[in-house]
Amino acid sequence: MVRDSGSRHHTFGSGGYEAAEWFRSQGFAAFILKYRVEETPRAEADYQAYVAEKMAGYRAGGLSGNYAPATPDYAYEDMNAAVKLVRTRAKDFHVKPDRIGICVRCPTSCPQMFAAMSSDYLWPEEFLAWLRMLKFIDEPASSAVLHLNNGIDMPQFGLGTFRSSVQEAHDAVLWALRAGYRHIDTAHAYQNERGVGAAVKESGIPREEIWITSKLWPTDYASGNVEESINKMLERLGTDYIDLLYLHQPVGDYMAGWRGLEAAVKAGKVRAIGLSNFDLNEELFDEVIAKAEIRPAKCAVR
Repeated sequence: MVRDSGSRHHTFGSGGYEAAEWFRSQGFAAFILKYRVEETPRAEADYQAYVAEKMAGYRAGGLSGNYAPATPDYAYEDMNAAVKLVRTRAKDFHVKPDRIGICVRCPTSCPQMFAAMSSDYLWPEEFLAWLRMLKFIDEPASSAVLHLNNGIDMPQFGLGTFRSSVQEAHDAVLWALRAGYRHIDTAHAYQNERGVGAAVKESGIPREEIWITSKLWPTDYASGNVEESINKMLERLGTDYIDLLYLHQPVGDYMAGWRGLEAAVKAGKVRAIGLSNFDLNEELFDEVIAKAEIRPAKCAVR
């Protein structure tokens, strides 16, 4: 079901239809959910005051908190009515009733849900990879992986753990692995690698079937202590190797950090290496590329 919030800049006349048309072109049944919306002031100053008042209903939680929207009751009523209608007429629409649903604050009882927040239309490929992962669509498994230039295949769809505590990361990763995910992303700076590693072990899934990505913080590659930092990371994750390891930021002695990553690849502790956030400064990125003995992993054309 395609959700359309029907706001000032996303009108009832167009909102949701482009996405629904894409779903139809892929062979899916798509339904556009239209919410009731409040009438907004026409004058710009009045509209800005209206928005400011609405935004007061959000609670800013900072880096460790959440944003809790003040969702009006009628939004839930509309969602429930839409789901009930489609399920009631599922036979007419040739869809399975148990595959229709919208999840709101009910992670243990709702159907699987793919949520994407994007300013462009780059999400369809990620959505298809998610469906392949859950075996909702039958396509070659090779289409759900990225072929890297070092000959390694990386699962395309993964779970990120940024802003998750150790326990939250553990619970989310364990659920994701049981649901079919095989790519988990963490970092030293996230301070939740132990939770990720514990979930991987608890899942019972062979380690070689799970792709673990992590990142070294600038303090890890300062003063040539990369080897020790990677050893500690392996201990936190409870694994003998890391599938993909990034330099997290282009700060400090990043070239020493890169040399350390190359040494880790040669030692068998890391399978692929890369750069994170270096696109903020192309000169630094170009420097690493020019001096690298082992180049950053990237998608290869086959």
